[in-house]
Amino acid sequence: MGIQFYHFEPYSRVESKSKGKKGKSIYSVAGEAERNPGYCDHIEKPKEPVLLYGVPFSEVVKLAEQYAENTFDSCGRAVRKNGLCAIFGVVSPPHDMTEKVWNAYKKTSIQYLKNTWGNSLKSIIEHTDEYYEPDEEHGIKPGTINRHLHFAATPPVGVNFAEIHPGIKAKRAADKAYGVTKIPEGMDEKSFEIFKKEGRKAGDRAYRNAMKSVQDDFFNHVGNPFGLLRYGPKRLRLTREEVIKRDHEKRLKQKLAVTLDEQEEKSKEQAEKIKKSQRDLENINSEKQHIEENLKNREKIVSDREKKIEIREYAVNFGERKQADFEKGLKTSLRGWELPKPNVGELASHYIKRISGEVMGIVQRALNKIKDYNQKKAELDKEKAAFEAEKVERQKQEAARTAALEKSHSENVRKLKDAYEKLKGRISEVKTSQQLTTLQWELSREQQHISR
Repeated sequence: MGIQFYHFEPYSRVESKSKGKKGKSIYSVAGEAERNPGYCDHIEKPKEPVLLYGVPFSEVVKLAEQYAENTFDSCGRAVRKNGLCAIFGVVSPPHDMTEKVWNAYKKTSIQYLKNTWGNSLKSIIEHTDEYYEPDEEHGIKPGTINRHLHFAATPPVGVNFAEIHPGIKAKRAADKAYGVTKIPEGMDEKSFEIFKKEGRKAGDRAYRNAMKSVQDDFFNHVGNPFGLLRYGPKRLRLTREEVIKRDHEKRLKQKLAVTLDEQEEKSKEQAEKIKKSQRDLENINSEKQHIEENLKNREKIVSDREKKIEIREYAVNFGERKQADFEKGLKTSLRGWELPKPNVGELASHYIKRISGEVMGIVQRALNKIKDYNQKKAELDKEKAAFEAEKVERQKQEAARTAALEKSHSENVRKLKDAYEKLKGRISEVKTSQQLTTLQWELSREQQHISR
């Protein structure tokens, strides 16, 4: 049966001498995590780790050094070389977890680490180059990948390291003798030794209880939703029937977790499509506004042209009136005019011809102006009519397109909300594999209906 694995340890800048971490420091742990030469001899073919969150482990080491060099206690003392300055941990699934389930488990674990460690979390990486030792008794086949996550955390500068480690924090709170170096008044040396010993015991109990609570919390948020055990089956003393039942429940929970993860991804895709539709609608409205502005500008141009035409009409009418006044004056001046004597006849004839030529020239120029005016006016009227027709057609198209988009958008949003409410209400009722299969079929049918 699958058992959860979530573990972390604090480290300093010098190699530890404790039994569990002997020879390890922030540099050796980071070097092994990043597969640096000399730190990963146990890996046959090292691969570069996959960075899932934050910065590489080499940058975490720099942040830990910065924390240690710039953090001081109440007495102004800096963090010692062997003082704790970083936490490194591992999240690992059982060997029989499929890749599909692992992807969902990985997402849930990453979100849990973010929520748990907050701003102290600096990095999460994944290793894909380690393999389990073959074990036929436990069903581990050769070439089974040992998938797992490594994470690193370091506190902000100026914050006590115990504030981010739940075990150390609980231990110091329970150990009343912590930090007491002088024998209090009214207490002899033997009583002081007993006082310190009891404080250490109380601190150790608090540490263990706090770390148990950490495992319980991980189980509630990550392990249990995927059907993993908090403790091993031997410790729980399960019978064979109970083990089979737990395995069946585990498969159901993992299927449900994968289904929820897929539905979440599809919901994100639908939300992205909705956002895209909203952006398209905004672009259409912007384009519509731009077209309306262009129409206003063209209307202004047409209005200015009409004003120019009116001015030119006034000028032509003024020229026609001038021409009529000239012709009227000419007729008045010639009325009752007697022919000159024969000796000056040629001069009079020449004068009349010249005057007639000038009059005809003025008349012809006026007629040409009138002709040009009528032609340009006809062209402007034609252009204005085409422009008005185009404007009306564009307005109809834009109105139809906007109405269709708004209707489609509203309908998709309503359908997505209904599907989500149905899913939310039905998931809590799933208890058997048959109910899960029915729910998946209904969800698939609902999604096909929405996509149409």
